[in-house]
Amino acid sequence: MKGRAWLGALGVALASACGYHGGSFRGPRGTFDGERVTVGCLDVAVAAHRDAAVRGRALAFEFGNRCDRPARVDLGAVVVTGRTASGREVTMYAYDPDGELRPARIEARRVGREVIEYRAVDPDPVVLACADLAPMAGEPGARVVCVGEGAPL
Repeated sequence: MKGRAWLGALGVALASACGYHGGSFRGPRGTFDGERVTVGCLDVAVAAHRDAAVRGRALAFEFGNRCDRPARVDLGAVVVTGRTASGREVTMYAYDPDGELRPARIEARRVGREVIEYRAVDPDPVVLACADLAPMAGEPGARVVCVGEGAPL
């Protein structure tokens, strides 16, 4: 990885497995890692992801469509804030130099996984990242999960 967003072809990731069982938070790679939440038709887990090539914080998103119809997945709509080592709250943005983040659909009972790098303008290291996942599924309100230092908090 050369310091850019890690976005596999979203369509490939979404079509990688079938037969997801709602609420199981389990796909072909095993149990979804991280903090879990259900947003609309999506069961989502978010975990910190470590890689030496990343300048910011990387978050791994694993998700399964619990519904019997296609569902919206818009990882670019996820709102991420960070808490720095000195305790300040900072806005983070998805590092997407190639413009690959865009809304997609996941078929019924399928799973997907993406890792996205987030950066903050503040030079102080971010030790905790909180992601509002409601926009990912086009849902109103907020569904926030927080992860830090390589493990969910």
